[in-house]
Amino acid sequence: MGGVFVAWVALIPASHEMAADAWQSINAILKDVVEQRYLSLVLPWKHSPYEDAILFEYMALGTANPVWWQRCTDRLNNTIGQSSQQVARLALFDGLCGLGWTVEHISQVLNEQASKTQPVAVAAQDESRDDLNEEVDTAVVGRLPSAKHARVFDLISGLVGQGVYLLERWPSGRSEQGLRSVITALNEIAEHGLGTSTWRTMPHLLPDRERNLWPDGYYNLGVAHGVPGVLQFLWQVTGTRIEAETVTRLLDETIAWLVAQSGSDKQRLRFKAWVSAGGKSSDARPVWCYGDLGVAAVLVQVAEGRRNDVLDTLVSEMLETCLKLPFESYNVQDAGLCHGASGVAHIYNRLYQRLGDQRFRDAALVWYERILRMSTPGTGVGGYSKYATTGPGGTAAWEPWPGLLDGSIGIALALLAAVTPVEPRWDRLMLLSSRFAEKTISGHAGTPLV
Repeated sequence: MGGVFVAWVALIPASHEMAADAWQSINAILKDVVEQRYLSLVLPWKHSPYEDAILFEYMALGTANPVWWQRCTDRLNNTIGQSSQQVARLALFDGLCGLGWTVEHISQVLNEQASKTQPVAVAAQDESRDDLNEEVDTAVVGRLPSAKHARVFDLISGLVGQGVYLLERWPSGRSEQGLRSVITALNEIAEHGLGTSTWRTMPHLLPDRERNLWPDGYYNLGVAHGVPGVLQFLWQVTGTRIEAETVTRLLDETIAWLVAQSGSDKQRLRFKAWVSAGGKSSDARPVWCYGDLGVAAVLVQVAEGRRNDVLDTLVSEMLETCLKLPFESYNVQDAGLCHGASGVAHIYNRLYQRLGDQRFRDAALVWYERILRMSTPGTGVGGYSKYATTGPGGTAAWEPWPGLLDGSIGIALALLAAVTPVEPRWDRLMLLSSRFAEKTISGHAGTPLV
């Protein structure tokens, strides 16, 4: 599946028939986020305003308008000044690691931009500038030894998410020390079998309804909360050479375990949402957080990095199935990244940029069109709302939701990745790309996947 490097391309350039509508949606979301209109809405959630800064950053990169850089840094500085609530949680999403990741990511990009125009001055500045994440490092590294006892290993709020922050930092600050602690903790809480390793979501971490169904916990097979997230993180860590022997062993053993969980029918979706030790399972729709599309987006990276023919074959079969699915099979209700139309569109965009298969481009464009059709101007945040249910068997409701993962900010970022030639490195947060992976994009002439 490998190839040669080419630059990120805009699937929806200015000449495309969807371009005007895409920019209209982006600008509507930006207007509401700039004005922080969501602050006046009565919602049962706490927004992480550093996510606003990520949106402004990619608007600045996509338009070369310095106003967006000013808004980006202003919003981020305000968030840092009011970050006491985030300190209570280490989580990558809505926690200290998310704030730290954003600070690091934006700082790196700003330095890259500055070095293009004044490299000498920037080099001198870099030698003396303060480390904005020094306190975050201290908090994260200080709490990691106790993290293994909580046994929360996932991307959203656990060890993998903390590791993603440390990978963004590496080799700065205490990132190496922190990554060693994350690897140690993952190794200690793993369930090791004969040539396999995996991680079980313990019952005390489940909501009451799921705990009643799964009293011994289960093995989560989704990217957001499960073993595929651990796998992609381990693969990224190989780029640092930290704890190389342990990481390589865990990586290969996790691959073996995860492949064994895939179904054998090539015409059907291969991965469940989760599976119990006794073999009971729950179906998954093919979106980012759970299901074949998200898992394939992880496995395609690992397969290339490990030169693994078994993974190559499995990924090819999974993606062939996803491409043939009717729209209804995705069971998408809203436009968010996590389990909505933006996540599906963005993954297909990533796959096209990575593999060069025209079918992924075509699929992405179909899903971007669906995103635009979901817009209802004057509602939600920039015309988009989140479809949510309250409690088991609860009623469904449409709620204004600005967040990156499942709200309007994520929708705008996915659209920006389609209309600008700027690589969306923000999707490292979702394990859809990596700092350490060599770009292996096969070009855009359109080569068959299998």
